[in-house]
Amino acid sequence: MSTRGVTTMNKHGEYYFRDGNICFLVENTIFRLHRHFFERESDYFRERLNPSSEGEDGSPNSPYIIHDVKSDEFAHFVWVWYNPQYTFSKQEKQKWLTILRLATLWRFHEIRKLAIRHLEKLKLEPIEKITTYKQYSVDSELLLPSYVSLCRSPKLPSPAEGKILTMETVLKLASARERMLLSASEHGCKTPTTASLPDEEANALVAELFSLTLHSNDQAVGVGGQPLNNGSALGNSFVDPEVVTVKQPKKGKVNNPPDLSLLSQNGTGSGSGRGKTK
Repeated sequence: MSTRGVTTMNKHGEYYFRDGNICFLVENTIFRLHRHFFERESDYFRERLNPSSEGEDGSPNSPYIIHDVKSDEFAHFVWVWYNPQYTFSKQEKQKWLTILRLATLWRFHEIRKLAIRHLEKLKLEPIEKITTYKQYSVDSELLLPSYVSLCRSPKLPSPAEGKILTMETVLKLASARERMLLSASEHGCKTPTTASLPDEEANALVAELFSLTLHSNDQAVGVGGQPLNNGSALGNSFVDPEVVTVKQPKKGKVNNPPDLSLLSQNGTGSGSGRGKTK
């Protein structure tokens, strides 16, 4: 892809480095960056940056052209490497959504994990989180709180929201709500609502309907639903793991063993069982 036909190309005000060794043209803006990051992080760019049959070589006069991406979106993405504050906190939701989209598109696996961790911290609204995570194939294990929240809501999603969620999801939500009401009633609640059921049972019920996996009691799991090993299930890059804890529902009431000190000195616990206690 040549730059023929482009009348004006402007250098990006922040991301045009004199010592950069690769150039990208995004809309009419040239970014001069460092090839190392793209080849180290991305399967896509390791293939793309091979000598091009269309004359691109990444020089200022023949930059690699990025299609279907705005220049400010590309700037958001490369900010991950060139962030002068050395921190990723206090960024807007839309910035992380853009980073997630481009990291998924270009197969930057570690940057994708970074974006997911920070979106988890931002606590997206349930419907937005469900649709976004499904669109970019983010681990469905992370959607359990969002599904439970929708099930506990006083009303089902609106028709417009139902179109966004898909009919299958709405039907599962309706089924979960019905079962939550029934379970709450069986627990003796006289006026049951979807909010009446204990969290552990609600989590288990929703996980079953949506084919999600609950992990062992109090076991921390990272993004992807895998048990954390040595502090992180997300690898060593960009250390800032988001930890999610899910509890299994109790399988039934467990009675404590009897306190033998309460038995009478002469009683052994056998026979009529009516010995006096101290």
